[in-house]
This record gives sequence, structure tokens and C-alpha cells, in this order.
Amino acid sequence: MAGGGGKGMRLVTSDAEFEPAFRDAASEAMNAFGDDRLYLEKYLDRPHHVEIQIFADAHGRVVSLGERECSVQRRHQKVIEEAPSPIVTPDLRKKMGDAAVRLARAGRYVNAGTVEFLVDANLNFYKNPFAPGSQRAGHSSGRRRLRGLDRAKRVRPPPQQTHRLGQQP
Repeated sequence: MAGGGGKGMRLVTSDAEFEPAFRDAASEAMNAFGDDRLYLEKYLDRPHHVEIQIFADAHGRVVSLGERECSVQRRHQKVIEEAPSPIVTPDLRKKMGDAAVRLARAGRYVNAGTVEFLVDANLNFYKNPFAPGSQRAGHSSGRRRLRGLDRAKRVRPPPQQTHRLGQQP
């Protein structure tokens, strides 16, 4: 699947809008990327972008190190990060940290990383899609509310990128 930059994105608020929006989005995606496949995701009005930092080792030990608020953005790029997040309650922090740890374990992730979530006005949290990289763990198949583990994509850095503390890679 190809995409990016908001190409093909449409907000649909009624059944009648769905078919033409889907057709137009697929056409725009084909013209921009040569690929008309689409995925659907739940629309969240003014969500908070909250990231959970994790550390994971090769023995399956994963720890959550808390969160940071990354909602102040310009052109979908973070401008300000605030830690801890002012909207995250102690209960939500535990739930999101546990979800981030489960996701990293399911993907056998080894490294320091960031698991990104979107949080709605009711403090429900959803996994945020991303492009895999050395600082992130998760999957890119769309925003899905975490219930247990939802299709975790295996993300593991190449062996030459992992090393023990105090040793050169």
C-alpha cells in the first residue's frame, strides 16, 4: 500500500457520502501513487497525540517509561512535546503503558522505541499508524483501538543495530 501527505483522505459523515468519497479517494491515490488500495480508519475530532516510551531487550523484558504529549503540531510535524501529558490520568497511563508493552512483546521488538497513540475526548486510546523506524514499534495498518493485541507487525532492527550497554555496535 502506498500513500502519504493526506492524499486520498476523506471525512465521511453519512452513508450517502461513502460511495462517492471512496471512489474519489481511490482515484486520487491511483493518480498520486499508482495504487488505489485504501484503508478506513475511525475519525477522531481533535485527538491528542500521546507517545509512550519503551525499552525492550532480547530476553523479552519490556518496560514502559511514561508518556509525552505531542499534540501541538504544524503540518503534521510535532512542534512541542510535553511530559507528562496533561490529559493522561494515572489509570490511563497504566493502560496505555501496558498496551505499549504488549505490542512490543508481540512484535518481539528489541530496542528503545516509541509507541504512538491517539486519545479521544472520552480518554479512549487508539494505536496511531506510523512508518517503522528505529525509534518506533507497532503496525501501520490503520488506527485500531487496542483490545488485547491487534495485528502487531513484527518490527525488529537489523542485528548490527542491537548491542549491549557499554559496547560499540
